[in-house]
Amino acid sequence: LKIVSDLAPDNLIVCFDRAAPTFRKQMYVGYQATRPKMDDDLSGQFKIIREVLEKSKICVHDLDGYEADDLIGTLARQAIDEKIFDQVIIVTGDRDMLQLINHQVLILAPIVGVTKMILFDSDKVKEKYGLEPHQFIDYKALVGDSSDNYPGVGGIGPKTAATLINKFGT
Repeated sequence: LKIVSDLAPDNLIVCFDRAAPTFRKQMYVGYQATRPKMDDDLSGQFKIIREVLEKSKICVHDLDGYEADDLIGTLARQAIDEKIFDQVIIVTGDRDMLQLINHQVLILAPIVGVTKMILFDSDKVKEKYGLEPHQFIDYKALVGDSSDNYPGVGGIGPKTAATLINKFGT
């Protein structure tokens, strides 16, 4: 509600993960294997959240086999490619989504809950990571991602990854 109040969006879509396995899990059995199980108190709130969203006429999407991030990225691209909107702001804490940033797609990411947020554009990604947004996929491939449980390349941390990508392009 704070984000709606602050941004006053023309439209809003909320995407959810489903419990069904995703294509990533089929590709790599270890994907997200180290994530703790969702707290029962939190999982029980999703039905209520969905009801509130639907009663508020806020569009909700989810799809078996795909993560919410996949849906968000697809919807953002469609909105821009089909000229439905001139700009899309994605609100997410998942830094993997930084790869989607361009002159029309921005990421609003929480730093502290929703009380402190940072708006990522191409310049902010370059400032924070030393990369262009489209290079973020290669960056994550090199450094890995402990939250999704995929390994990077041994001995390569964030600074070395950025240096290599800037030197070789990909």
